[in-house]
Amino acid sequence: MQSAVSISIKSKKFNGFNVLENINFDILDGQFISLLGKSGIGKSTIMRIINGLDTDFEGKVLIDNVPIQKYDMPFAYMPQNDSLLPWYSVIKNITLPLEVQGVSFTQAKEKAFFFLHEFGLYEFKDFYPKQLSGGINKRISLLRTFMIESSLICFDEPFGSLDSITRMNIQKWLIDICNKYNRCVLFITHDIEEALYLSDKVKILANTPATVVKSIDIEFQRDRTRDLTLTPLFIEYKKEILNILGL
Repeated sequence: MQSAVSISIKSKKFNGFNVLENINFDILDGQFISLLGKSGIGKSTIMRIINGLDTDFEGKVLIDNVPIQKYDMPFAYMPQNDSLLPWYSVIKNITLPLEVQGVSFTQAKEKAFFFLHEFGLYEFKDFYPKQLSGGINKRISLLRTFMIESSLICFDEPFGSLDSITRMNIQKWLIDICNKYNRCVLFITHDIEEALYLSDKVKILANTPATVVKSIDIEFQRDRTRDLTLTPLFIEYKKEILNILGL
């Protein structure tokens, strides 16, 4: 597999203090990588740098071998808040990012209908966010993110607001989608089990300034079921991470 994204952040300062140091890793085509660390460690800052939203850092980020400063393709990014506009229907919320990119509404709608059918959400196309559950709205936000044709999909703790049962269902749904479309994903979380369940690799952030103190290859097949969370290997991974984080 080729490297879709190459990250080398030597340092990032905030208010004169170094908050990130020596953050170096690649994301290969079709790979799902999680950045795991406590709240406030700098995970979202790394995400902002990768998406070109924060340019005040020392180092380089390459997307498809193009420096982030010169990369002019759209980014697929889903923040913690699903950011659906309450005054727009589902279909309008989904097509809006494409229209902003210059795609006609007719073309955007045709693409949206395809993905709504594909993801089992077509019946909700004319609903408004307030009429739907948090879980359905989160799936719609995921669908909208997947519609953007980007080399990398970025998720910044997207499931933190969900209850545990809904969260587990959405995680499985995300795995199935990623397997089908072989998308390259960077996922931010502070939930150890979520990182282990979803990822091919888990990068653990710790220390001050924050750095990647450990990279763990997750040796599970991509077609995953919830049963794997009860396996000895999963428990060993969790123990290792807890030990690294001093918990």
